[in-house]
Amino acid sequence: MAFQFFESVIGLNVAGNYAALVQHWGVDVLAGETPFEVAKDFVNNALPVDPGPGSFLAMIAGLMGDDCFISSARCRKVDGAGGATYPTVFTSSVWPGTFGGDVDGAQVAGFMLGFTDGGAGLFAKNWIPGVSEDALLSGRFTSVYVTAANLYLESWLNGLAGDTGTFYPYLKHGSPVASYNRIVFGQLGATPGTIRRRLVPI
Repeated sequence: MAFQFFESVIGLNVAGNYAALVQHWGVDVLAGETPFEVAKDFVNNALPVDPGPGSFLAMIAGLMGDDCFISSARCRKVDGAGGATYPTVFTSSVWPGTFGGDVDGAQVAGFMLGFTDGGAGLFAKNWIPGVSEDALLSGRFTSVYVTAANLYLESWLNGLAGDTGTFYPYLKHGSPVASYNRIVFGQLGATPGTIRRRLVPI
């Protein structure tokens, strides 16, 4: 068995705008599969099929308005010598947003904090766009959105089970040599965030 680190990029169509959710994962590969095989397993098995409260992609879709959908997913090994990227694309009917309502603005996002086992200064930041007009009241998230966010956080922190191993969320940090710390706790930010990067075509 070998512990390896992978990067995933989940493409989102937010009312006709494009965004990407970039995350890092650690997995103890079970049977010596190649990095490309592990990346393929993550995209085809770990993301859409999860033994937790629902698949990870379903949890993301549950945070997005009706005029949004998950458009693509890709994964590649990023430590050591790296590996080839395995991509896939989805039509709008495969993973549509299921929160209800339409988005107010493409840049409005749920701000997810991921705290690591490495101390207070090491935490991950994820912005999930597609926040529906029905998810906000007086500039604060409704209880329905908070519930959907907690389901997402539970799925993220519990890890995603694939055929090659279970993928756990990690924070990648440091340069030029990267370090990784496992994310062990998550929290939705009290107010909506604003995504300023990655609003580009996939």
